[in-house]
Amino acid sequence: MTFSSIYSVISSLFRTGDSASWKVAGGINPYTDSSPPSPEESKGIAAIFQSINLLSDPVCSAPWRVMANIDTGGSKPVKNKANLLINNWSFEGKEAFIFDTLVNGNGFAAIRKNKLETINARRVNIAVDEKGQQWYEIQEDPNANLPAEIIKQEDIIHLKYRVHGKDLRIGISPLLEVAPSIERVVVINRAGISVFKNLAAPGIILSIEGRVSDESAQFIKENWNEKYSGKNRGKTALLSEGVKASILDSGNASDFQIAELDRVNTLLISRVFGIPPSLLGETGGVNYSTSIEVTRAFYALTLKPWTTRISDCFGQALLSESERLKGVKVHIDLSSLIRGEGTELSEYLSRMVNAGIITVNESRNMIGLTDVKDGNEIRSPVNTEPLYQWISPNKQQVP
Repeated sequence: MTFSSIYSVISSLFRTGDSASWKVAGGINPYTDSSPPSPEESKGIAAIFQSINLLSDPVCSAPWRVMANIDTGGSKPVKNKANLLINNWSFEGKEAFIFDTLVNGNGFAAIRKNKLETINARRVNIAVDEKGQQWYEIQEDPNANLPAEIIKQEDIIHLKYRVHGKDLRIGISPLLEVAPSIERVVVINRAGISVFKNLAAPGIILSIEGRVSDESAQFIKENWNEKYSGKNRGKTALLSEGVKASILDSGNASDFQIAELDRVNTLLISRVFGIPPSLLGETGGVNYSTSIEVTRAFYALTLKPWTTRISDCFGQALLSESERLKGVKVHIDLSSLIRGEGTELSEYLSRMVNAGIITVNESRNMIGLTDVKDGNEIRSPVNTEPLYQWISPNKQQVP
């Protein structure tokens, strides 16, 4: 299996329809497709689908905001065109954009007048004119009734999963970065499907002493299949004189270590996307307490850097240089993933409010509740006091 055919196998799991080759200055063309994959190759790589979901769903469902730094610390929301475009972008639009980035290595969204429009990465060609200006040629999509067009670099958002080593203008998918490992996953899945398919229908051998004409052999075969296959499978067979039936022993699943091969596949995909194996179904040795730490590690080591890359890309495309210099940025809030739920969340908010770190209304807003009267006051714990009052109770603070 070639490098390009591996990409064809994996990408076909997520996209259908005709694909276009990339046109990249310098002749780099890493996304040329070969023949379409067989049905066996398109089945069973569940770990890849789950990995894509884990890197897509939390980001798409989280609040996206344009924030500005405050001189006294922290940040506040900003209302501008970038904020309007982001808030008007649908969940499905974000999902398709991120899926393209993870599978194809490149995600594209055109900046229209009052909205962002996701463009299938496999419709996009990148070119550079004689002045060095980068352009994006969008190919026609007859199936979706979408016309061809050419878009300037400043009118499109281009997210790269990783920068391609040979050309900084394009990104490369994690599936292509580890092509040999992905090839092994495809081969193992193909072998497993073949094994189970063969084990599901063990062959029957009918033997007859002496020579049998082709017509007689065909008659015996058809008569056997008619009486003892399909819904008649398992009935007691009555054999003609001289005919013997035996089952062809094709082994069993344990002989092929299918479960172990599937576990190896999951571990490979886990390393490719930086996702803990327990989140992909390999839960051996993981209990409730360790699962919480695994989720937090996934947030800190994978999700947070991933959302930072996305936020920076959108900030570069939607915000002016002067805004960025003032500390305005696009922020994707994933804090709910590490705050927990239920008792853990209530204890966290209670401690934050009683310690005077956040107000009652701020804590209510975190869980989707409205403000209450006098809820914007910072509480001061009654069992604490400034150090100078503890040393000299009668001494007043010097202003």
